[in-house]
Amino acid sequence: MVPTSDREWTELAQRAARAFAAIPNVHSVGVGGRRRDNRPTGEPVLVVLVSEKLPRERLASHARVPAVFEGVATDVVQAGRPRLATAPAGATWGGPYDDDGGRHRPLRGGSRISGAAMKEFFGTLGFFMRWDLPSPLILAITTHHTLFGAAGTEVASLEVGQPKPSHSSWNCCRGVFGDYLTGVRDASMDAAAIVLFGQQEYYAQIDELGVVTGTHDVTQAEANGGSYAVRKRGSGTGQTGGNMHAINLTSTDGTIQNYMSILPNAASSGRPTFADHGDSGAAVVNDAGELVGLLWGIGDDPAQIDIGWGYAWPISNVISRLSGSGGGFDLILEVASTPDEKRISPGPPAASGVSAGAPPIVHRLEADLAHIPEGQRLTALWLKHMDELGQIVTRSKRTAVLWQRSGGAALLQCMLRMAHDPRVVFPTQIDGRPIEACVAEVMQLFARHGSPELQRDLETFRGMVPPLGGRSYDDLLVELAMPHSAIDLRRGR
Repeated sequence: MVPTSDREWTELAQRAARAFAAIPNVHSVGVGGRRRDNRPTGEPVLVVLVSEKLPRERLASHARVPAVFEGVATDVVQAGRPRLATAPAGATWGGPYDDDGGRHRPLRGGSRISGAAMKEFFGTLGFFMRWDLPSPLILAITTHHTLFGAAGTEVASLEVGQPKPSHSSWNCCRGVFGDYLTGVRDASMDAAAIVLFGQQEYYAQIDELGVVTGTHDVTQAEANGGSYAVRKRGSGTGQTGGNMHAINLTSTDGTIQNYMSILPNAASSGRPTFADHGDSGAAVVNDAGELVGLLWGIGDDPAQIDIGWGYAWPISNVISRLSGSGGGFDLILEVASTPDEKRISPGPPAASGVSAGAPPIVHRLEADLAHIPEGQRLTALWLKHMDELGQIVTRSKRTAVLWQRSGGAALLQCMLRMAHDPRVVFPTQIDGRPIEACVAEVMQLFARHGSPELQRDLETFRGMVPPLGGRSYDDLLVELAMPHSAIDLRRGR
């Protein structure tokens, strides 16, 4: 008998998953709509996901998925076995993608984050929620495996950063934005909540996708249609789109339960992709800006044509499981109606926040560079290499002396003087040498002692920074904001 409710469909899929466990290549069973020639027909079926689909005539009888189970038709679809979608930078199945490792302030969904326990791994900040206590807390939501290698390995108050958990006494260079609060990781959920430090700026929106307007649970009828459109913005693959393929999926071995599969939109060229490594924690939204899921997985075989599928937890389950994980949180989704509506998390700033003696220009830079594409790139390069640059200068007496002789320390002093008055200009010479020659020597010092990646990025940095001699802080900002063609003309290229 055909089920008449979502609950009956879910229970049917669970029974089918247990019944099909011995069939080779079958890894999950859920509910959705039949597809023929990759087009939805609207017929409700049991969706049977297999890691490899072979012609029926080549299969022995025991290796065939029955055409009907308990009176309901089945539809066999090739899809990679679910795999966690967080990874070290650069570890992707497909691509190349428009990945995003830049710094985003105010914070917003869709940006790269990393925890101090696994600094080499990264995932994506999904969205924000609020926990109303006597003193409210703002929570950033992502997947548990973005921060920790396994269940039960939580570190209390683990520092989490965007794009990485770096420290600085100045806000413009500080990556850490909050601490791990609570999480869930079992067969039916993989999610974590990070509490934002006080006075942290954020948007209730997802980069490139817009404001978050609410939540929506994908229904059986919507899944049956096969054309329920969803989107996501992840730090690994950027903005992508797809259609909800199946819901209430359960793996045949019982290790993953109640998840959704998302079929990527067709690509104009190359392999279609909804998600890949680095996208874990991304919010899955519909066309109305409502959250429908939290992305946690991708297909596991890079040789298969179906790589690029996404796997997600239903949003209502994410919120309810996180709400109960800490003894009963009453979590409220942070929504907005207007883009770029800046909000500030309540409470005092973290103890390691902006120091009282930080130069004023640092405070200005954080806001000014965030609105200039070239400024964002410069900030991203600095965050990426600041630890290595500091190590080079302090590595030995020889490099410390070279840093002084090349004019590096003097250049920093010039910047500090500009902090007191932005109208002050860079000198044209330092110790009788042209300032551009000093800049070149500093670059050579870092290139000579730096990693290959730093050497490559120094070339990018060299082409982005305008001439310094005779220019004020405001002059430099104006030139950074100019189009490349105008900059090249102004520089006589």
